[in-house]
Amino acid sequence: MTENEEDPAVKAAKNSNKRVYGVPFVKGDPRINRRGRKTKDQIGEKKLWQNTFAEYLPDGKGGFVIDEMTGKPITRLQARIRLATGSRNSHEFQLALERAFGKIKDELDVTSAGEKIGKDDSDTRAEILRKLDSIAAATGARGVPVQPDEEAD
Repeated sequence: MTENEEDPAVKAAKNSNKRVYGVPFVKGDPRINRRGRKTKDQIGEKKLWQNTFAEYLPDGKGGFVIDEMTGKPITRLQARIRLATGSRNSHEFQLALERAFGKIKDELDVTSAGEKIGKDDSDTRAEILRKLDSIAAATGARGVPVQPDEEAD
């Protein structure tokens, strides 16, 4: 093969969804599954939950609980949702609202009532100079030493 030609197996992997054995993955390869495969247990459990929630709610007399508004039987999921919306448990009610209308955004203000925390640099600098002056006065020092390149003639 020349430098410009591509290996036929690699070319087949790029252009086809067919399974190609012994060929490494390349960027954009349709065979790559980054999310992983669901196990049979996960798939089976999800179907079990869906089937259970889709069942009609029995009334204990051999029939089903009927919705008074529509005249149709109520599923287990509908009954559970109605229980959550009518619950006195605030957490359960909040969860039902979040499922129906989306989660309420929690905003946390870590500042002091929206104001800037800390002082300006000019205030800090002035405070440091005041402290240095008080230390100099207490120790009997005479002024702040001047750097040699800042001396006046």
